[in-house]
Amino acid sequence: IKDYALSSSAPPSPPKLIDFKKLDHTPALNISWRKWDDGNSPVTMFILEYKENNGNWKVQYISNINYYVLHGVDFTKDYYFRISALNSVGKGETSKVFHVVFGGKTLFVVFIIVYEDLYLLVFLVIIDKCLLEFIFIYLLLNFAVV
Repeated sequence: IKDYALSSSAPPSPPKLIDFKKLDHTPALNISWRKWDDGNSPVTMFILEYKENNGNWKVQYISNINYYVLHGVDFTKDYYFRISALNSVGKGETSKVFHVVFGGKTLFVVFIIVYEDLYLLVFLVIIDKCLLEFIFIYLLLNFAVV
């Protein structure tokens, strides 16, 4: 008699690595993500939410791809982003909010990590439109650094 382990499904976790890239020659921002746990059920959709400054959240539903190009970006305004994933079980937890600030050729990203009663403010400066890759966010979101 073989013993089979039953795996249960759960809603997916949000992506842990998020990249923001300011595109040349157009007011657009390429947003891509990876490294999520699908909860033992394939992710069918990502839900990207964003807003300008103190505006209302806008929602973009993205099926089966891990990037989105946001057109019409006003680089004089601050932007806020968060993302979640959806599978057959339901919508997963929403990621932390990413605060993106543009300044000429410089891209600033600010986000806050909350761990127990400790608030960690992370401020990144990316010079000359480099691809911003949050490799260490995986560590921060999993509290390995704290």
